Amino acid sequence: MKQIGKQMASRFKTIIARMAVPLIAMPLMAGLLAMTGLLAMPGSDEHKTAPVLKNGSEKWRVGYYEGGPWAAYPINLLLIVRGLMEMGWINQAEIPAFDPDDDSRPFWRWLGQPGRSDYLNFVQDAYWSAAWNDQIRVLAREDCVRRLQSGDLDLMLALGTW
Repeated sequence: MKQIGKQMASRFKTIIARMAVPLIAMPLMAGLLAMTGLLAMPGSDEHKTAPVLKNGSEKWRVGYYEGGPWAAYPINLLLIVRGLMEMGWINQAEIPAFDPDDDSRPFWRWLGQPGRSDYLNFVQDAYWSAAWNDQIRVLAREDCVRRLQSGDLDLMLALGTW
């Protein structure tokens, strides 16, 4: 009986996460793009969402950081990618089904394949998941911060609060 209760609780969390994600993912994506200068803020004279290359010739380098696997994270990533496809930042493609209860790494690998985007590079070795482990988190955070400070990455998708 305890096992059934745990399964129901897990499914409930997944359902709640799926309901909440569409409400926050698109404003979150617009905010992230605005903070990096990829998208001007609404109301400005230059409110443009058309894709542009960094310095006119380079792809923007994107990294990913999470505290650990969580059902909402692949869904968040999916919605961000769909939005970027609609705006032309990522080439239109059929997105394979990824189990939302799994971690987001398989989706990140798919994003990093050649030809996904003419403007964004989803850097494969710039994916960090601390697996909800304090020791791993310290090392992942140090590596991530080092990469950001070096200028190697232009945008970081950071999911969660841990």
